[in-house]
Amino acid sequence: MSLICHLHQLEEGPVALEAKISAAELELEDFDELVRLAAPVDCRVEVQLLDDGILAKGTVTIPLVCECSRCLKAFDCDVVLRDWACLLPLEGEERVQIHGDAVDLTPYVREDTVLALPQHPLCRPDCQGLLFTGLEKVKQVGSAPRMESNSSVWAELNKLNLEK
Repeated sequence: MSLICHLHQLEEGPVALEAKISAAELELEDFDELVRLAAPVDCRVEVQLLDDGILAKGTVTIPLVCECSRCLKAFDCDVVLRDWACLLPLEGEERVQIHGDAVDLTPYVREDTVLALPQHPLCRPDCQGLLFTGLEKVKQVGSAPRMESNSSVWAELNKLNLEK
């Protein structure tokens, strides 16, 4: 559901709004392969009318499912914008679009959501990433394969005969 405020309600005083905005509404379905919305974005804002604009402020909670950019493990995290604020002018070149008497705040939530998404998500700050144990060679013993881990990358490369 979009985050919409009505100007006639704002004339009476500040209005508290709550909305859960889906990934589809925010156009974030295929935004990043390492970061996905786990649930709709939860917005709890208070909107008030100023002399020449609208001020929205509150909290935006973004529940995410991320894939660690080092070890590729999936993990959940919430990004919380506790002091989210947006000032929208009602006049001038950058004035907000008004449809009837309603103003849609969803595009502004989307903009700040995109800026808040982690660029290189980490499952933990000290994540070492994928562990490399060297090349493992499969040796056939009877009917069951057995792994040998004593060969190294350089030893395998030295076995190549590149001279003609």
